[in-house]
Amino acid sequence: MPTGNQKTKKGKKPNPKKTKATRPKVVIKVNPSTKMASVSLPKTHSGARATPAQRIAYSMMNPTGCPPTRLTTVGDGTATSIITLNTIKSMKLTSYVGTYSGSGISTSAGIAQFFLFRDPLRSAVVLSANVPAYSYVANFAAASGLSTNSRTLDSAYSTTALEPFYFYAALGGPHGSYLYCGKNTDAGGKTGYFWVDYGATLNVTQNIAKTSDSFKLYTYANGDEQTVRDTLFTSTSFDTVFDTSLSASCTRGSYVRVEYVNGSAPDAGQTVSLTIFTTAASDSFAHLSLPSLDSHFNQVSYARVNAASLLLRNVAAPIYQEGSIQAIALNPTTDWRTLIGNTSLVSLSNNVNTYEGPLKTGFYTFLKVATIDDLNFRSYSEFGSNGVLTDFAFPLQFGQFVAVTAMSQQIGTTFPGFDFILHVTDTLEFQVNDQWYDARVTPNSINDTNEALEILRREVQFFENPTHLEKISRFVANAGALVRRHAGRIGSALSMLFPQHAAWIAPLSKYFASD
Repeated sequence: MPTGNQKTKKGKKPNPKKTKATRPKVVIKVNPSTKMASVSLPKTHSGARATPAQRIAYSMMNPTGCPPTRLTTVGDGTATSIITLNTIKSMKLTSYVGTYSGSGISTSAGIAQFFLFRDPLRSAVVLSANVPAYSYVANFAAASGLSTNSRTLDSAYSTTALEPFYFYAALGGPHGSYLYCGKNTDAGGKTGYFWVDYGATLNVTQNIAKTSDSFKLYTYANGDEQTVRDTLFTSTSFDTVFDTSLSASCTRGSYVRVEYVNGSAPDAGQTVSLTIFTTAASDSFAHLSLPSLDSHFNQVSYARVNAASLLLRNVAAPIYQEGSIQAIALNPTTDWRTLIGNTSLVSLSNNVNTYEGPLKTGFYTFLKVATIDDLNFRSYSEFGSNGVLTDFAFPLQFGQFVAVTAMSQQIGTTFPGFDFILHVTDTLEFQVNDQWYDARVTPNSINDTNEALEILRREVQFFENPTHLEKISRFVANAGALVRRHAGRIGSALSMLFPQHAAWIAPLSKYFASD
């Protein structure tokens, strides 16, 4: 009887040494006709592990489906906290017909628009049609902290810039609970710019009648200001309507800044207040911020957005899904307002960062890093020596942004409109001393970050939803250790975004989690 070390007459061992068991490789296939995915497990697996750069690139491409990743850039090294936040907005534009023009709506085609920014205070701007009457009241600072809705005049100056920290919704509103303000970093850091939609009314009120006083109203465009009103008070209150009668710069809505000019020394307790409102349904460019931001002013005092993505799901009836989606990535020198109503975004650029696809499939995009400045920590909120909040604003011109235009082929007054679910995701990394937050130094190196950015530079930026799903699937199949480590979170995130594909996501997550 031969032993394991002996050979048979044919020169073969009767009981060869057993090889180490290998995990089968996951292969994901997407049917091109049905766009449905299936999972098969072949007998072999390479066992390759994802590199730190791959993990970083994946988290920046798909922040919803991956745990947030700290980055390392020049000058980093302090402990930071990090979190991923999601905003979901259902958009049922049931009575919106036409393209957006300077004076309103024309009935040539159905159109919807979306803008994605790298900003906690303005993560996305969305065209919301026929918004019911709304009212937003300015919130200012007082010596002891935030006041309610008025600014006490300062006798030391003849001109007082009215710099609201934010506007809060007194009567509903398209922007959610708060409309935050911007800062013009190209003009001496002037702050207090707030958004007013075309057709909305700005109300300026003084509590003491001072007819010798006046106010100046400025509109902002591409770093420059234009004076559009310089008016004496005739009573304690008056309104300014944003339309073509005020200025051509207000035709699509505008960021504006207000100054109150004292004709005489202010009386004791003299205050001024600002309110934005509409009295009937109107179209609005809703400025969406990260959720519950008002409770976390301290956390955004020094922060950066490591990743941002926008998913647009078309959930309308099939008969109303015919049309197209266009998208383009632009640098901050472009004023996003000039793109309002543009039905040919792809004609604006000769680079690869453009997209055109069918309306029925929806759309997905993420923000690339245009320059290393996009990953610099920025100050959004500032505090005085007594700990009182003194400034809270986002830079009006900063970072590459994405513009998306969706158009329907259904034309005419019977067109029922779009039915979308918009899902915006931001990964926010911030420096904070609050011990309730997990603050750690990233284990990744600068080289890891640079390599990840090179991976992203080579990847496409825009996808149809099924193409996006296939892209994620291919990365999941190749990432190995990354997916097994975070299978539960990835599976639950993908199941939420793509419930129609839960049949293959669930077993995939279970398979990886069993490692």
